[in-house]
Amino acid sequence: MVDEGVVELEERVAALDTRLRGLESVARVVQDIRSRRVYSARLHRAPHDYYDWTLADRAKFLQCNVAQLCKSIIMENVAWKSDMPHVPRYYILLSTLRCHPPPSIYLAPWFRFVCVIVQYKAKINSDKVAKLIRDASTSVKISRKQVNFQHAPPDTSALLTGFEFNGVSPFGMSTALPVRLTRFCMCT
Repeated sequence: MVDEGVVELEERVAALDTRLRGLESVARVVQDIRSRRVYSARLHRAPHDYYDWTLADRAKFLQCNVAQLCKSIIMENVAWKSDMPHVPRYYILLSTLRCHPPPSIYLAPWFRFVCVIVQYKAKINSDKVAKLIRDASTSVKISRKQVNFQHAPPDTSALLTGFEFNGVSPFGMSTALPVRLTRFCMCT
């Protein structure tokens, strides 16, 4: 029979481990923001029940209006194949080695994952994301059947970003991903 004190201690250690992982994520975000010379950012540490709040309460906590609340979602091109003619060989090698490709690679249409930022009240239109990627190609025509963006599985998102579900930030991701911001986010 397990001692109640041991169980309580294990629970406290697990809670501290969760908080420590959260602090590591915050440190990564701060480091990335500083490296990009973004000096006007304001960070808020949300309580654990933040996502149970109404959007109005979240906006009040963040001192903004509801229209300014956004979410970052990792999308995966489920039709992506490494042997597609528009996927350069060095991109496949970098993907295999989990290396960060040069920034110019993100301007090209061959990426498999993308971070899309939309307003909380909005839904992501996968067809628009696919069109954006197809239209980014200047050298190779990409067919509709080569681009099919869906929400990435939560474990894949966590692996790529280093953030837990409901906590994805475009800053401080553990893997450099292209980020696309909807125009409605820019207008608020």
